[in-house]
Amino acid sequence: MAVTYADEAEVMRLLGMVDPTAEQEARVAQLNEELSRVFDEKTGRTFGGGTVAPTTRECTGYPAQTLVLPWPAVSIAGIAEGGTWDGMAFAGQTTLAAAEWRPWNVDTEGRIWAIRRENGAWSREVRITGVWADNPGGDVPADVGVAVRT
Repeated sequence: MAVTYADEAEVMRLLGMVDPTAEQEARVAQLNEELSRVFDEKTGRTFGGGTVAPTTRECTGYPAQTLVLPWPAVSIAGIAEGGTWDGMAFAGQTTLAAAEWRPWNVDTEGRIWAIRRENGAWSREVRITGVWADNPGGDVPADVGVAVRT
């Protein structure tokens, strides 16, 4: 397993293991892997895991200035719209300059739930390249580590 959540040293401290044996350390590590896997299965996602490369997702833009995203983004690297799929890539799409859009409806955790068009309205298929909140990556949230170890 690539990502585990519990701080194993903290788990051993909570269990009163002052000077744990190699066998005890291995057992705690094994339990951490198993509990982290079950936690991922129950929540339907993985938390943490390092750097995540931006990916492109597509949604439909309706004639409005605000485009509500079906999934929240953590960051947006670029936006393109229109064009046609030629079997390998989109041809003839328009890449928007950063000044043509801005994040809109950003929550207290920094997730972007909508984007606003600055010079008109969305009117066709929109492809957004970014890091999405449902992608694993970054640091494991503190509350996830607490949930797994308690």
